Amino acid sequence: VSEVVQEYDSDRQFPCFGFGAILPGTQEASHFFHLNLGPNPYISGMQAVIDTYVQTVQQIRFYGPTNFSPTIRQVANGARQAPGVYTILLIMTDGEITDMNDTIKEIRSAVDAPLSILIVGVGNADFSSMERLDGDNGVPLASRDLVQFVSMRDFAARPPEELAAALLAEIPKQVGGWATLHPEKYPRPTLVQSAPSNV
Repeated sequence: VSEVVQEYDSDRQFPCFGFGAILPGTQEASHFFHLNLGPNPYISGMQAVIDTYVQTVQQIRFYGPTNFSPTIRQVANGARQAPGVYTILLIMTDGEITDMNDTIKEIRSAVDAPLSILIVGVGNADFSSMERLDGDNGVPLASRDLVQFVSMRDFAARPPEELAAALLAEIPKQVGGWATLHPEKYPRPTLVQSAPSNV
């Protein structure tokens, strides 16, 4: 998944965040923090992202509940402040979401932001409520589709390319949905016809 996602970012600078952990020097769980535990969330290159994750998990203590809403709110606010850029938020979780109502509220609020939210379920937890966030069950969650959920266990015996394809399958439609709602920010290109050549 990471190899595919990084192709969507021209400078390979990724803002990376964590949630649901007690950080060094603190006593309470943080539901939104920079993955590198520093002041700047940007990490250069996907391999560095993976290396940073490995280093950080040795310094923190995972702690519930699993709250998505703070991360979605922060990233949506950042997306609104980046005109001309479409943001893809990739959330990887091994636990069932515990702030469902607040998360739904933040997703509905984020429809005005140039944002798609990709959620990957890792492990054997009950991810049934994620289908509600996805909205592919025929019940739209928001005025436009901006969430896609995929469980890794459904692809355990399949090539990794199939997982990436399933995760990214709705991105073109979601970008198009955003552009349709905001034509002033994403104007359609003008067709320029050239004169016929006699050469």
